[in-house]
Amino acid sequence: MKSSKKSYLKLSLLLLFFIFYWLIVNLLFHNATLFWLLLLAGMALTVIAKSYRELSKRDWITAIILGFLAVFSNPIFAALTVLTYLASSLLLKEREKFRTLLKLNSPKQAALALISGLLVGFVLGFFNLILAQDPISLPGSFPIQAVLDALRAGVFEEVSFRLFFFTIIIYLTKKDTFSKMENLLVYGILTFPHTLIHFSLEKFDIGSVLILSLVFGLPFAFLLRKQGLYSAIIAHTVVDLLRFVFLGI
Repeated sequence: MKSSKKSYLKLSLLLLFFIFYWLIVNLLFHNATLFWLLLLAGMALTVIAKSYRELSKRDWITAIILGFLAVFSNPIFAALTVLTYLASSLLLKEREKFRTLLKLNSPKQAALALISGLLVGFVLGFFNLILAQDPISLPGSFPIQAVLDALRAGVFEEVSFRLFFFTIIIYLTKKDTFSKMENLLVYGILTFPHTLIHFSLEKFDIGSVLILSLVFGLPFAFLLRKQGLYSAIIAHTVVDLLRFVFLGI
């Protein structure tokens, strides 16, 4: 019981930290996004500096491949993808149950990750097009920039804001399973901070934050936990690709 209270407190404080961080940087600075990137880099480098000798060749290769997928759209986000993936891998070194988040151990697992990612991605992607209520236009040529931007969004955001935050949760709580109330906080941490960074104080709307968190952030977080990182990346990439191609935003 005492352990549950401690993990509940840690999860609550972590969620509040991210919310108040968003509030403070938006109150004090014009470019709030920069300070989120600095926060991610600082946390990741702290983890890596402490235990970098434990990184395996596979960790480095996977991190570089993921960074490469984002580098042509935004080199800074690519670098942060590498850092947060390496930090996530280190935080899971002693948590064998959760190492499956980072691996596709069999063709069956790979196929399931691909199918679930595509299915969720297309369903949410077309729902997003309907929700936008904007005219849909077909691209005149192959939308290479849209593909690159969608890859960057799917890879960077799922690695840095979903996987990394989840590994921090695992590290802080030292738990393999969570109660219903703890799971609410876990999913809150995996959805609300990522949604908040898309809003300034001037454009903040609690209804929009809740809708985006529940309709888009929550499915990606669920995929990450149930099917692994790559399924969440695929779904997120498909959603953004449909938006970039057909809406141009």
